[in-house]
Amino acid sequence: MPRKPNANDRVQVLLSVLPWLAENGSATLEELGIRFDCDPEILKEDLLFVFYNLEPWTGPDAMIRVEIFDDGLVSVQLADYFSEPLQLELTEALMLLAAGKSRIDQLGDGEALASAVQKLALAIGERALDGVSVDLGSADLELMREMRTALGNRQALEIDYYTQGSDSRATRVVEPHEVRGIDGHWYLTAHCRTAEGTRHFRVDRILRATPSGPTGAYEVPETVDPPKAGLTEGGTPVEFRIPTDMLWILADVPESKVAEPDESGDRVVVTVPIHGDAWLDRLLLRLGVDSEATDLAASEDLGARRAAAAESILARYR
Repeated sequence: MPRKPNANDRVQVLLSVLPWLAENGSATLEELGIRFDCDPEILKEDLLFVFYNLEPWTGPDAMIRVEIFDDGLVSVQLADYFSEPLQLELTEALMLLAAGKSRIDQLGDGEALASAVQKLALAIGERALDGVSVDLGSADLELMREMRTALGNRQALEIDYYTQGSDSRATRVVEPHEVRGIDGHWYLTAHCRTAEGTRHFRVDRILRATPSGPTGAYEVPETVDPPKAGLTEGGTPVEFRIPTDMLWILADVPESKVAEPDESGDRVVVTVPIHGDAWLDRLLLRLGVDSEATDLAASEDLGARRAAAAESILARYR
């Protein structure tokens, strides 16, 4: 059973249907349903909403006229302001340019988009194309395409996902409903059948993704909160006092909090939420004896734990 479209899905369909009808004249609801992969009855409801509920701000000539006849034939007449060319603000143009460059870099889209991005860059300024830098982390091109295909075909995915906080790998079946960039990383937002709720999965931590049948009938939420910054609830906060030149080791640790360097500028304090012993031991060993670590919940120095972890590894080779 296909999932029920949410508000965003319905708006996207309308934004495609209205200009198509205005350009092509008319079509039946059934034909529109096939062409735009939507429910004809839901489309009819949304078209009537556009006609009856969108308030024109200058009078009747600013209305979007929608006519639906008894035989299901639909015709649309757009208001005059749709014929006027849109004027982009510079910030809007730069955002559009960045989005286009990001899609080309990550998904390898074809010549049409590359040409459009080039023209937009020239319109903004000759140096715009070189001046816009988009960094959304590393993401496997084939994996991104697999997720986009699953989204388009409304397929579930079986994924192997690495959770850095617990240093563990688990297999889950998820039902994708969005792939987007958030705070410098690509994320797959999906309904997780294991957790029975909506979750964010960082794409560079998805180790494998394969189709796993059609999506279920779950309700896609109208809005989804982005991944939260700050300490994860339930994690054990550990404070690391490390040389500033070792900060790069913790640079990619999620949800860490970095304080200002001390007066000498040689050391910095980083607080990290720890969700697994294996990952804590790995951090202690990587940071080495030049660092200090304290379990804030237990007010316990972790120097002895680091020594025990090192001894455990050495014992394997004796």
